[in-house]
Amino acid sequence: MSRWRSIISFLLILLTAPSFAQSKKQLLVDGIAAFELQDYQGCIVYLDQLIEKSDKDSMAFFYRGMARARLESYSEAHIDLSKAIAIGPRYFEAYKERGKISALRGLHTQALTDFNAAIQIQPNYSDAFYNRALVYLQQENYRGAKDDLSKVVQLNPMDVDALYLRGKTYLSMRDYEHAMADLNQCITMYDKHILAHKERGKLKAMLGDYLGSIDDFTAAIELKPNFTDAYYNRAISAYNLKRYANCIEDMDHVIERDASDAEAFYYKGISHYKLGQKEDACPALSKAGELGKFEAYEIIKAYCR
Repeated sequence: MSRWRSIISFLLILLTAPSFAQSKKQLLVDGIAAFELQDYQGCIVYLDQLIEKSDKDSMAFFYRGMARARLESYSEAHIDLSKAIAIGPRYFEAYKERGKISALRGLHTQALTDFNAAIQIQPNYSDAFYNRALVYLQQENYRGAKDDLSKVVQLNPMDVDALYLRGKTYLSMRDYEHAMADLNQCITMYDKHILAHKERGKLKAMLGDYLGSIDDFTAAIELKPNFTDAYYNRAISAYNLKRYANCIEDMDHVIERDASDAEAFYYKGISHYKLGQKEDACPALSKAGELGKFEAYEIIKAYCR
């Protein structure tokens, strides 16, 4: 027994010797590798060990903060990223990541301060411009968002998401010409961009091109068969073309996924009414009224007797 104790004691000495213990550099490499593999808990375990050895490594705090953010531990992530910035005041990626966390928490002023700092340190940091644009959009600062997204497109002409978002921003600004140009370019570059098809369909419908809008909504639905918003918008275009049966079919898809959509019941009911289908029209209109679409009651009073 004493012999085995001696062997165990010897192994413990070996395992704790410098040649066996992980170096700080190796812990950082392993932590980053775990993060890249989306093993966020593993990343935190490695970096906890590193930070216990030395609390002056800005990258350790940065990656542990990002791992915590991915696990939605936003308060702890914010603390880690702040520590990374305190150690390395020009760590522009840390400013950007901390800004993203503030934006997620609805702290727009703090988010903008961090994105501004990242851009001041790195003037061509496209990711900071993109995320600042997202905050501007939440604030309905469309001009600011458009300018930032234009910078992203200038830096990365193949960035289809920036093109899409700028097109959507132009749409909010009622600049339909530029909106159409961006959405067209986005779809030309990547014809499977679901949201670009949906937004272009909405723009075409606004301009009175209901047939064209149906083509785009159909493309979006083919790419994403449960895309409720595309079904709804395609139904509205069908209604405007007096294709009432098509409108009913698409609104049924909407109602199947969201039985609280008053507008869907309303247009379903009106479409049945237009087709002379009283038995189907009246229950749908009644449900629309129950859900708050009170215009339905005017039709009910005149028609559903």
